Amino acid sequence: MAEETELQLAPTPGAKPEFLATIVPTENDCGILPFEITLDNYTREKWSCLATQTQQQQQIQVPWRTITITTKDARSSKKIKGFMNYLSERKKSAIGKCSIILGDDDDDCETTTGERGCFVVPFDQKFKIIDNNDEQVQFQCKVLKDRSMLAPRRSTANGIVPSKTSLSARQPPKPKQPPTNQRPPTKKSSSYSGKSTGLMGRLLGASSRTGAALAEVPKSAVIQAATNKSMSKESAKLEVMNNFRAKVEDILNKFLTDDSKPSCSIPVNMAEILRENRIDKSNAPDELTMEILRYLVYESVDEIGEDKWIAFKEPSEFMDECNITVYKEGQAPPEVLEEINKGEIPTEIKAQQRAMVAMAEKESARKEMIRDKETFGNVVNTLYEDELATLNTVKRDRRTIEEIQNMIENQNKRQKT
Repeated sequence: MAEETELQLAPTPGAKPEFLATIVPTENDCGILPFEITLDNYTREKWSCLATQTQQQQQIQVPWRTITITTKDARSSKKIKGFMNYLSERKKSAIGKCSIILGDDDDDCETTTGERGCFVVPFDQKFKIIDNNDEQVQFQCKVLKDRSMLAPRRSTANGIVPSKTSLSARQPPKPKQPPTNQRPPTKKSSSYSGKSTGLMGRLLGASSRTGAALAEVPKSAVIQAATNKSMSKESAKLEVMNNFRAKVEDILNKFLTDDSKPSCSIPVNMAEILRENRIDKSNAPDELTMEILRYLVYESVDEIGEDKWIAFKEPSEFMDECNITVYKEGQAPPEVLEEINKGEIPTEIKAQQRAMVAMAEKESARKEMIRDKETFGNVVNTLYEDELATLNTVKRDRRTIEEIQNMIENQNKRQKT
């Protein structure tokens, strides 16, 4: 086993983990932990607390071992402080699977447990700063070499007895008894008793069988089917809301641990959310609206950001999608703060403002038209002031070609003489 262990954190089981801290056990606990541990789940069970084991846990003899851990550098100390505060506020402990080597009390030998070990970071503790430069933090964890020891069992005065499931597995199965309240078979409808194999005969037979089947269905079953349909829509709505809330909390938790990002964007796309939950848009719950999804985002921001973060809805061209930008404390730009702090304007004042804007636009258009007319008139007068001519005053030349040629020859003779 390793003297230094890299502690990683995953938002959900199976997701890609991210670095949390580099930890070093004390000298007494050195060599127990592996090179890498991934925390991928949370629990509020009593066995995850750091306090003394309960009487029930002592009876079932769960061999927990508490170890003291110290962070290696300042980066790990800073992340561990935020993580411990997160666990303490939500009253839940972080757990992870790992391979642990623990000594056996019976024969004093070491046994390797593979991936069956359990590593727990309890929430009911306070970290200790052991370095003046705030570079090392010390806290406690619990390890168990086999998770199967946490299975629920039933205890008696004489000791541990197996659960009901194991006892029932050993007992022979009871013989099946015929049902007493079985419904008697109904007679088939005799509306059509012909044995014709033609098209009309088959249609009549199918119609009679459908009528008989509908007669056997009670009205309570129809009412129950409608109730189940409404309940299924309600359960689908709750499932979509829970999945969306978990996705938003994962984004905000990553944003909380990343000090280099002043802001993050949370997309809210109704079509994408329905697609992720495998719900057709035509069968979507009616009460699942964009307002509810935006409220879930604002609620998560207030909870994780401790009312210090600012959530701002960016303008969007579509009704079923938008982006909500979350800013850390002191990182919001002035225009966002001005937009958030702007009060709601009454409807009457909005109507007056629209009327004033319309009148100003009309006056501006009228003045621009007059100015264009004056400009055009000035240009025409400047260009054609000396070259104005009256049209349609010169008559058409009706001379023939011979007459024109004779006139040209006479002019040439006169010039020669």
